[in-house]
Amino acid sequence: MALLRRLASNELDPVNFAFDYFYSGDNNINRTIQEMAEHLFEPHAEELRRHLERIAEDVEDEAVAPASDRIVSFDHNSAIFHEVLASVAEVDERLRESNEVPPDDKARIHVEIRTGVDLLKAPRTRPQAVKLVLLGALGWLAIEFSSSAVGIAAQHAWNLLTKLLAGF
Repeated sequence: MALLRRLASNELDPVNFAFDYFYSGDNNINRTIQEMAEHLFEPHAEELRRHLERIAEDVEDEAVAPASDRIVSFDHNSAIFHEVLASVAEVDERLRESNEVPPDDKARIHVEIRTGVDLLKAPRTRPQAVKLVLLGALGWLAIEFSSSAVGIAAQHAWNLLTKLLAGF
C-alpha cells in the first residue's frame, strides 16, 4: 500500500520503477507495465473488491437520513399552510403594535419570524429548521406574553404550525 501511495504521489517515477524492478524480456513499456500490474495489483484486486463491498454495505445502512434531518416540500396550496402563514403574519403585526415586548426581544423575534416564514415558503426545507426557528419564537411569545394579544396570537399560530408539521 505504501508503494502505491508513493507511485500515486510521484515520489517514485512509475516508468523507472517498472523498468528497475520488472523484467519483460525487452524494453517494451507496455509489457513491463502489464507485468507490474500482474505482480502488484491483481493479487490485491479481490481483497480490494471485498473491502469496497463492505464499505458500500455500511453506507447503505446509514443512507436513510433521520426524520428530523430530511428535506421536504410543503404543500403551498393547502388550507392549513395558508392558515399558518396568516396566523404568523397576525403575530408579527401584533408584535409590532405591542408595547409590552422589549425592543431587543421584539427585533430578535421579528427576524426569527421572517426567517421561519422564508423557510416555510422555500420549495424544499428541513422541518427541524422550521421547528427550531419558528416554533421557538412563537412558543416564547406564547409563554412570556400569554395574557396579551401577541401571546394569544402566538399560541394560535403555534397550534396551527404544530398541526402542519405533525406529518414530518
